[in-house]
Amino acid sequence: EVCKRSSRPPASFGCGGDSADKVDDSASTTNTIPSGSWRTVMNEDFRGGFGKFRTGGNGSKHYPSAKDRSGVALIENTSTLSSNVMSLNSGESRIRVDFSAYVVVFEGDDEFCLDSSSGGSNYKEEVCWSLRDIDNKEWTNVSWEFDAPSSSVSIRLRCAGNHKHDDVLIDEVQVRAQ
Repeated sequence: EVCKRSSRPPASFGCGGDSADKVDDSASTTNTIPSGSWRTVMNEDFRGGFGKFRTGGNGSKHYPSAKDRSGVALIENTSTLSSNVMSLNSGESRIRVDFSAYVVVFEGDDEFCLDSSSGGSNYKEEVCWSLRDIDNKEWTNVSWEFDAPSSSVSIRLRCAGNHKHDDVLIDEVQVRAQ
């Protein structure tokens, strides 16, 4: 349970690594996954707008380019990005979400979260990240795995800030199932 709920459990808990790996723009250090063990359910690069996501709250924006990236979504203060409902195949019970995040003007009590839902309503918080996990003004590749709530899944990226300038830029979201 600690491994599932902690944004960065200590190595001594045996959780299998950090949930956020800091990287520069040119490299990716996401976990290596054996070929064929995960099925890609959704990819969104935001190059054509919000794509497979819908916005919630005030302050969600789309940028054709920002911070050296093409196609970027922004959530701020308490706004959200929720995915379309994704169908899992029989036997798939785990979800892995990978994306890049860039936080701007976060303070110690600000965070952004990944939530999940069966069918796109009644979201449940899976994990939150804060300045303990990522730095302001630096792209960070983020990964998180969780048990699928049902065979119809939606994810939501939520900014839990306290000011309209608490921004999170989101890029290259990939959802996989196993």
